[in-house]
Amino acid sequence: MSAGLAEAERTLVSVHGGLREVARRADRATGLLLEDAGIHVADAEDGEATHAPNIPDVAPRQTPPSIAPPQSTPCAAPTSSSA
Repeated sequence: MSAGLAEAERTLVSVHGGLREVARRADRATGLLLEDAGIHVADAEDGEATHAPNIPDVAPRQTPPSIAPPQSTPCAAPTSSSA
């Protein structure tokens, strides 16, 4: 009996995951994926994130990464070696 219960629980978990994937695909197809996650296109356009997105089943980072652009270093001019 416990083997049947374990199998039923595995099936339930699998179906639940499948339903979430179908919901994500439907959101993507209807253009609601970003809106449902709380991601605003205006933030991306401005380059200023005002809040973290709300994505189900994804834990937020404990320490956010630096969002400052990397500092570019000037390249040295190539030197020609005379042989």
